[in-house]
Amino acid sequence: MPLSAGVVVGLYGISGCGKSRALQDMKDERMEWRCLEGSQVIRDVLETQGRAMDDFQTSMTDGEKLATREEAAKDIQEYPGVTIVAGHCSFPVEKPDGTVAFEDVFSASDGETYDAIFYLVKPADLVAQQRRHDTGRARKELSVQALTAWMEHETAHLREKCQQHGIYFEVVEQDTCDDCHQGLINRIVEEVVTPAAAKVRIKSENALRAAIRADIPDADIYLLIDGDRTLCRQDTGMLFFDKATPDKSPLRKIFERYDEYTFQAFWEAAMLYERVVSQSEYRQISDELGQDSVEVFDKWVDFLKRIPEGVQPVLVSCSNREVWRTVLDRATRDDDDQIANGLKRMCIIAGNHVSLHSYVVDDNAKAIVASELRKKSCGCRIVAFGDSALDVPMLKASDRAYVVVDSRRNRSMKTFLDSSKGCRSGWLQQLIDLDPDGQKLFWHDGLAVASLNGLLDEITTGSIYGVQDCAVNGDSATLLACQTRRADLSGVDLQRVHEQVGMYLADRLVDHNGHRGGLICDAEFPHVQGSAFAGKATSCNVLILALMRGGEPMARGVYQRFPSAQFIHFDLPNCGIQVEDHRVLHHIFKNASCEQTLNVILVDSVVNSGTSIRRAIHSIQHNANKANPSLRVAVVSSGPGSSTTKIFLPPSFPAPTPGMILLSCNPTPPRLSPLPLPLHPPGFPTSRPLCQIHRSFQPRTPSPISLQNPFAADPTPGPVSHRSLQSHAPP
Repeated sequence: MPLSAGVVVGLYGISGCGKSRALQDMKDERMEWRCLEGSQVIRDVLETQGRAMDDFQTSMTDGEKLATREEAAKDIQEYPGVTIVAGHCSFPVEKPDGTVAFEDVFSASDGETYDAIFYLVKPADLVAQQRRHDTGRARKELSVQALTAWMEHETAHLREKCQQHGIYFEVVEQDTCDDCHQGLINRIVEEVVTPAAAKVRIKSENALRAAIRADIPDADIYLLIDGDRTLCRQDTGMLFFDKATPDKSPLRKIFERYDEYTFQAFWEAAMLYERVVSQSEYRQISDELGQDSVEVFDKWVDFLKRIPEGVQPVLVSCSNREVWRTVLDRATRDDDDQIANGLKRMCIIAGNHVSLHSYVVDDNAKAIVASELRKKSCGCRIVAFGDSALDVPMLKASDRAYVVVDSRRNRSMKTFLDSSKGCRSGWLQQLIDLDPDGQKLFWHDGLAVASLNGLLDEITTGSIYGVQDCAVNGDSATLLACQTRRADLSGVDLQRVHEQVGMYLADRLVDHNGHRGGLICDAEFPHVQGSAFAGKATSCNVLILALMRGGEPMARGVYQRFPSAQFIHFDLPNCGIQVEDHRVLHHIFKNASCEQTLNVILVDSVVNSGTSIRRAIHSIQHNANKANPSLRVAVVSSGPGSSTTKIFLPPSFPAPTPGMILLSCNPTPPRLSPLPLPLHPPGFPTSRPLCQIHRSFQPRTPSPISLQNPFAADPTPGPVSHRSLQSHAPP
C-alpha cells in the first residue's frame, strides 16, 4: 500500500512564458519530484489508444478529447509523491474579424487533480521576444496586446476555477528572461510540500503503529537494532544510489537542504527511490546488494544465534527494507543448521519507498517503535542499539542504550554523548565496539564499554531485569528475624515486633536508595543556638500502602521513618482489589504533578505464593498508566513463607518506573531464576536469607513530578486511611 495519495502541482502560463525551462530546473534541483509536460501525458494516453497527437488536435470530437484528458489526469494522480505538471488553461483563437478570442481547456477533471496551481507571469514584450527566438516550436505570431489579454484572461479564469475546486492559486511574477526559478521552487515547497508532509506524517505514523501491532509478537525483552553501520559496516542507502544512478550522492543533497533531520526530508528521500529507477529495478538492485555487498557483523550473528525465547530482535532502519530482508534471508540460509530462532524471527521495521511501503522511518519513528512496544507488551524491557544522531530518540526511549562505535566514530552523536555523560539515573548508556575500523575518540571518554557477550549473559541469567543483590547481615537483623518466629508472642506484642522490622527495613531502604531514589531531601532546620542549619529530611513524596491485614503493623514501622508520607490501607479480597482502592490510587496519581518522583512503598508481613503482591502491583500499574506519573516502587516484607515460593512480578514494573526495591528478612542471598521466564521473571529466592535487599532499577529517565498530598492538611499524626481501620489478628 503506498504511503500517500500524492500531491499534484500545476504550473501554468501562456505559451512562451518559460514553463518548460522552469520544469527542467525543477528536475535538476529536485530529483525526487516527478515533473511532466501535460501535453506529453496526453500523448502517452493517445499512444495506448493507437492514436497520435495530430488526431487529438484535428479529428477527435470534444467528448473524446475530454475522455483523454480525464485519463491523463487519472495517470497523474496515481503517483504517491510530488508531481509537477506544466499545463495549458486556454488557447488563442483568431476570429474572422481579426481579433483574438481564447478557448478554455481547463476541465472539471483538472480541477479534481490539482492541489495547487502556480501561474507564471512575465512582461508581454519579453514573452513575445522568447516566442520569436524559440525555433524549436512553431507558434502563431501574437501582438504584445494579445499576449497581455491572454495572460489576464487565464489569470481570471484560473482564479475562479481554483476557488470553485478548493485549489491553492498563486501568481508568480518574473521580470527578466534569465530569472532563476529557485524562488518558484521555494514557494512550492513552502505552500504545498511542507503542509502535505505534515499530513503524510500522520498517515505514516498511524501505519507504523498498525504494523508494529500486527507484525511484532509479544516478548519480555525487545532488542531494537539499527541497520546501517550498526548491524553491518555499510551504508545501504549510499550503496543503492551508487549502483542506481550516475549522479553522485542525490540522497545526500536532500538532507543537506535541512538544518536537522525532518520527516519531510525522509519523505522526499522515499520519493527519490521511486524516481531514480522503476519498481522492478529497485527490487533487483536491492536483491543484488543484499546478496553481495552487505555483511552482518560476525559478533551480531553469534549473539543473535544464542538469544533465548522471550527475546525479540527488531531491525529498525531508515534505509532500504528490501536490502535487509535479503541480508537476513541469506544469513539464515547460509547456516541453517546452526542459526537459532534469533535471526530467523527478527522483525524488520523499515520504510523508504513511497509506492511500496505504507510508512517512512525517520528518527521520530524509531522512538515510536519503542513506545508502541511498551504498550503492546506491558512490562517489557527495551534494549536499543544505534550509531548516529538518527538513533538518539530510540536510545532515549529505551531501558538500555548501547552506542555502537562505527567507522565514522559516531561524529553525529558527539553533542548527544557529551551532554549525557555522568548521568547516574535514567537509561543506561554504554559503548559496544563491533567494527575493527571503528576508533573511539575523546567524546567517547567516560562511557562504559560493554560487549554483546556480556549482554547475553545478563539475558540468560535474568540480571537484564536490573536485580542487584545487596545482602545485609548482622546481629540486629538476626534478633529481629528471631522475634518474628517466636511462638510465645502474639497480638499486640507481635505487632510491635513487626513494627520494629518495618522501621529496620525502612532504615535499610534509606541507606541503599535514599537520596538517589528521592526518599530523602535537603532541608533546613532551626539550631539550638537560634540559627538555622542544613540537613536531610525524609521526603513527603512517599505513599505507603499497607497490604491488609498482615502488612499493617510493619507498615506502621515504615511510617515512623517517613512521617510525611501518605498512608493507605490496601485490601485484596478474593474477588480482586477493592473498587475504592482503585479510586484512591487513581486520585493520588492523578493529583501528582511533574516536578518530583512519587515513591510507593508496598508493605506485607509475609510473602507466600506472591499472588497478593502481584495483584497489588498490577493495580498500581493499572492506575499509574492511567494517570502516567513517575514512580519508584519498594516492596517491603519479612520474607517468603516457604522454601519453594517465588514471587511472580512483571519483568519491569511499571513502564514509567525507574526503580524497584524488594526488601525481606531471610538467611542466604537469593538465586535469580534463569530465562526464559516470559510470565515469571526473576523474583524472590527459594531460600530464606537473614535480611536481604533486592534492588531492581529500570534505567529510564523519569518525568519528574511533585505530589500534591491530599492528606497534607491534616495535622493529626498517625496513619491516614480511606476507610476505618480493620481489626487485626496476629500475623
